[in-house]
Amino acid sequence: RLTYACWSLLMAFELVGWGKTCRRSPAGGVRHKPVAAYGLLRLVPWSMPNFRSPRAALMLVLASFGASVGAWAGAIPLVTTASHIDNYAFGIGLTASSLATVGVMSLGGFLGKYLSNRAMLLIIIPLLALVTIALLMSASPTPFFAGLIAFGAVLGIKDIFMNAEASAIVHDVGRPIVTAFHGRVSMTIALFAILSSYVANLFGPLAMGMIV
Repeated sequence: RLTYACWSLLMAFELVGWGKTCRRSPAGGVRHKPVAAYGLLRLVPWSMPNFRSPRAALMLVLASFGASVGAWAGAIPLVTTASHIDNYAFGIGLTASSLATVGVMSLGGFLGKYLSNRAMLLIIIPLLALVTIALLMSASPTPFFAGLIAFGAVLGIKDIFMNAEASAIVHDVGRPIVTAFHGRVSMTIALFAILSSYVANLFGPLAMGMIV
């Protein structure tokens, strides 16, 4: 039920990003589908989108990015307490994580020479899940800082290649749908941050890591 509810929310937000959908009629004109009717068809289980399409695949990549960030954001108070991290040390950790994100992003062009967007994303997605779990499980300062820096670095690499893939899809579609992509990330972050706060308080951060 939770999975279907999350997918329904994503599809509802898709209506805002897509606006009207068009089809070419046999006579050569343009026929518009009503947005509300199209959205209802998209929400029923038998009308799920084709997950083999590049666009649907990227949606899941964006959702996994938002899920990791949201899971971490919602569990920050518990993780920092378990790791004996005060506000000053936490600020230093966030700064180091941000520097790792920016620093790793500068390697995007170099990595792109040897690996395609698809290959990099297939590597980074499970790696991000493992790093997120390790960060949520940290119970002392050393694994906390190591996990936070690694978390920032992996996010930076994934951000570069999923945005590169998004640009290619936008070029192929021929419509400005980047805001819909970014909206999905923001929405998933908020959803998983709320879920993480609830689950981590009830069962501990590790339980949220298992969900991710």
